Amino acid sequence: MNAIIIRNLDNNIYSLIKEQSKKAGISINKFIIECLKKILLPVAAIEHHDFDVFFGSWDTAQHKQIKALSTENRKIDKELWK
Repeated sequence: MNAIIIRNLDNNIYSLIKEQSKKAGISINKFIIECLKKILLPVAAIEHHDFDVFFGSWDTAQHKQIKALSTENRKIDKELWK
């Protein structure tokens, strides 16, 4: 792992970092790393796990049923795209 030293950090900024990391219940170091990731990484690179509980939860019959129901939604209405 790499390390960075931040020089000339304004006292107000330090106080805000300290306050926000405490509010989040994490260390100042981890808070700064999370802030940098949010700013520097593209949205696509951030992993989301919101729907993980649904993966593998449908059996074959349920999958076929959902696929049949969603087929109608996949049709393009050419009148809407004129």
